Amino acid sequence: MLILSKLTVFTFANRTESMNRRQLLAVAGTSCTIGLGGCLGFIEDDPTPTAICVQWIWNRTEEPVTAELQILEEDGSVLHGDEFSIEPDEAEMPNGEFTQEPGHYVIRMRLAGQEWSELDTRVYAAEHVATFGRINVSEPDADPYLAIFRSFNPESCEWD
Repeated sequence: MLILSKLTVFTFANRTESMNRRQLLAVAGTSCTIGLGGCLGFIEDDPTPTAICVQWIWNRTEEPVTAELQILEEDGSVLHGDEFSIEPDEAEMPNGEFTQEPGHYVIRMRLAGQEWSELDTRVYAAEHVATFGRINVSEPDADPYLAIFRSFNPESCEWD
């Protein structure tokens, strides 16, 4: 917005040297390409293998819910899948301590019938990940939703 306001002032101040539409699009396109270059590099060519140590889901609503958990391997095949019911204000650890060889995984959680929430371990340079799903409602009479939280602290993997 700041760039456009300066261009507008410049255009009105000196009409003979104003920037035309093509020049503006060329500058904006180059800036966007350079700016997105860092965002496109989030998934490294050889990301750090990650061990999944703890999975649990906490129902913060007043109604029982049915939730699903899947852990996918890098090729998309399901390594682990579980569906379970969670009572109000209780937490479930559907697969106990999920200890797997370090690798590249996608952890997916959802409430029955809703879209998956995902965490792709390739995005983070972490040796361990503990994931926590939390089921909430945003306002009275709204449908519950599930959000995934994560911790890369090795102490999060020590579950008693």
